[in-house]
Amino acid sequence: EDGKKQFGKFMVVNVIAIIINVSVVYFLINNLGPRFDLTADAWANVSAIIGSAVALIFSFVGFKLIVFK
Repeated sequence: EDGKKQFGKFMVVNVIAIIINVSVVYFLINNLGPRFDLTADAWANVSAIIGSAVALIFSFVGFKLIVFK
């Protein structure tokens, strides 16, 4: 039973991390636009890296505090 509960928490943290990743990338691409004289494609790649980094930090904290406490 405890394993199912932990798996549920794991999935919730992962889904939220995906939403955060996509939201950050969407915001950076559509609201800020290309910065630092980068092309639109290069800015999309930088935005993806930033979104992944933010989601990674959220996942780490979420796993540490919620899932595997």
